[in-house]
Amino acid sequence: MMDRSLWDDFEANFCRAYADQDAKLTVYQKLNELKMHGSDIDSYVAEFDHLIDEAGYSRSNIGVLQKFKEGLQPSLVREVLTHVVPAPATLAAWKQKAREWQTIYKELKNAGLHQKTHRGGPTPTQQRWAQKLGLHNYQTPAQRAANPIFRPQYSPANQNSNWRNQVIPMDVDAGQMDDSQNI
Repeated sequence: MMDRSLWDDFEANFCRAYADQDAKLTVYQKLNELKMHGSDIDSYVAEFDHLIDEAGYSRSNIGVLQKFKEGLQPSLVREVLTHVVPAPATLAAWKQKAREWQTIYKELKNAGLHQKTHRGGPTPTQQRWAQKLGLHNYQTPAQRAANPIFRPQYSPANQNSNWRNQVIPMDVDAGQMDDSQNI
């Protein structure tokens, strides 16, 4: 019969000599680079769970939950945060809600009811509101963010334009009002 302690010593020495010394660092790097691709949430969750187990991290750790959310599609995170009140607080709850919303997305897409994000300009609803408000040069927040130098062409001197109905941005500074003047 063989002494069990001899085998345990051999195994420990072998692992020290030939094992990946940076195994935890490698797992952390894989976890840090892990992203959900397309609409495949199941593969993402399975790989995430595998890496968490391999690294020896606790599923209740807030950092693990944050890493999970960072790897999800941003649009999926937005759907969960927009429609789930209160927001999921555990990793298990996030997995469940993310899968539910991904299933809804797939069903809407298969039914031809999924609405693409409108990136080219105002949506028809935004255009109707802008028209009702008399905003002739309306730009969406995304358009304004992409072109921060945009300055609408307001021309009060032009009597033909309806410039009084347009929103004119202005800078407002804190100050004092003199009560003796009638405004």
